[in-house]
Amino acid sequence: MTETINIRELAAQVLLLAERGEQKGKEALQEMLLKYQYLPKQERAFLSRLVGGVIEYQLRLDYILNQFSNTPMNKCKPYIRCVLRLSAYQIVFLSGVPVSAACNEAVKLVKKHGFLRLSGFVNGVLRTLAREQDSIVYPDEQENPVSYLSVMYSLPEWLVKLFMEQYGYETAKCMAKASVASVPLTVRFQQSVLSVEQAGQCMKEEGLLLSPIETNSAMEQLLGEKLIKELRHSAVYMEQVDYLSRYESFQNGYFTMQDVSSMLPGLLLEQMRTSQKKEGVFQVLDMCAAPGGKSCHIADLSSDYRVCSRDVSLSKTERIRENVSRLKLSNVIVEEQDACVFTKELAHAMDAVLLDAPCSGFGVLGRKKEIAYNMTPQGIEDLIMLQRDMLNVACRYLKKDGILLYSTCTVNQRENSSNVSWFLEEHKEYELVKQYQLLPGVMPLDGFYVAVLLKRS
Repeated sequence: MTETINIRELAAQVLLLAERGEQKGKEALQEMLLKYQYLPKQERAFLSRLVGGVIEYQLRLDYILNQFSNTPMNKCKPYIRCVLRLSAYQIVFLSGVPVSAACNEAVKLVKKHGFLRLSGFVNGVLRTLAREQDSIVYPDEQENPVSYLSVMYSLPEWLVKLFMEQYGYETAKCMAKASVASVPLTVRFQQSVLSVEQAGQCMKEEGLLLSPIETNSAMEQLLGEKLIKELRHSAVYMEQVDYLSRYESFQNGYFTMQDVSSMLPGLLLEQMRTSQKKEGVFQVLDMCAAPGGKSCHIADLSSDYRVCSRDVSLSKTERIRENVSRLKLSNVIVEEQDACVFTKELAHAMDAVLLDAPCSGFGVLGRKKEIAYNMTPQGIEDLIMLQRDMLNVACRYLKKDGILLYSTCTVNQRENSSNVSWFLEEHKEYELVKQYQLLPGVMPLDGFYVAVLLKRS
């Protein structure tokens, strides 16, 4: 007899792993989807919607539930908290789910998992929420804009204040909205394997749905016509699919997953190399490369590039090797190396160094919302010191006229432009050529920062 799989129970299991800090929610979800890949697509999509929705709106769900519960959410047992959030998400956000199903299934789950005494509490909270959800009181946007953005878009108040201090309220609101918006899957064509036209045709023949990447005036004004043209040629959106590895075009290395914003370091490096009129072998060090997207992009741009792709652990370098192998790149070597530790054999040997530094990740909250719940102000201070340590190491690898690319996937100016200003004060032999700050919500892409610096002596 075939076992009946309860999708809500699977969702609660994933959320509990994340709540206890045992695993990131997205990673736990992917493992669960892989384990139950035989389920109908509709059920797997429902599981993804439940888990993703609860994580995206976690703070807002707690705010709502606290209005109907005598016990604050932070005082509830972890499993009860997860089930309440899961059910509240269905009641408030999923109009297609019957309220009775959301409530009844929640009660069944808490009973099944040993919380019989709390089943009445769970039932009471959810029934009251379902009955009185029109009476939910949210912070007033005009009177308390910080609380409003915090609750409506599930961001800690300290993070909302940081966005507002650095960018103003309207831009902060755009970025907050982007943290709960659906994010398209962007893929980059591997043009050293197959032409864009041929790859696109093969992908379409396999049933993959492709569409052109979006741009807007803010993005076009910042990046300029040439970069926009290159990005449009290199990348497309792909409709969400469960397992790309099933497709021959993916297995054959015709394309790889990479957001538009993270293609900038490679494109800017190619612009600089062209402007310098450098020919022949061009040595590039990528210091924090995993999973290897930027290394592989640079190697794909020209066979003259020789990319040394490094990261700190075996698990990270194995991910790089997998991508290098699938994309059929012969001009990338992979090494296990801590970016904070200088290796003398590469001293002044590199034509270019890419430091895509560990950062707060506030530019990718639309993909990784848990970052907002786990990062702290002290954590940011620690990251800034780490980034500066890495910059001090990175600059020692470059030749005269060498190119230093510093990038992050955050919008926090202290990790970005402020760090570059600090670096230029410490290293007078460098000059800033250009820098870009991409903002999610303001532009149709992930938040990202990249600075191009040139070593003059």
